[in-house]
Amino acid sequence: MRYEGLSDYSEDTKIVMDVINETLRDNQQAYPRFKVEDMAFVEVITLSSMLDVNSKRNYYIVLLGDEPKIVLPPDKELFVRFASAIRHDPDQMTESQRIRTALILATGEESDNMMGDEFQPTWTDEDGVLAICYSKLVGNGMAMPSKYKCTLTVDENQEYTLECE
Repeated sequence: MRYEGLSDYSEDTKIVMDVINETLRDNQQAYPRFKVEDMAFVEVITLSSMLDVNSKRNYYIVLLGDEPKIVLPPDKELFVRFASAIRHDPDQMTESQRIRTALILATGEESDNMMGDEFQPTWTDEDGVLAICYSKLVGNGMAMPSKYKCTLTVDENQEYTLECE
């Protein structure tokens, strides 16, 4: 598994953005973020007619190949493919790269951990059980978001559950 950023000038980025731009609405903006093997991850922000606070972030995955196609995460098949390969040899990627990729594939979201946050994401794979611990912010509208600590637990067959408290 090879993790690499998507630069504005790469051929892969051009292909990815051509595919994504065909699906965007007027109130959406797309930002190519990174690629793992044939999966290109693009952050799409949907702007609200209200304040910027109400904009919504989603990830789209473009599967590169002869006929590139968009997959909306979470996607269990892509998660299983990724988890099977990376758990066999986790040093292929940094811990933060593994966590970011796994969370987007399994939940459709990234961790909301900020630098200096007391609760940093972790990846622990012991006795056939992978535990990815992270935090996320949950809010609705104008109310201050609440921070939840979440654990994505993955068994040896790449079956996973998500618990947040």
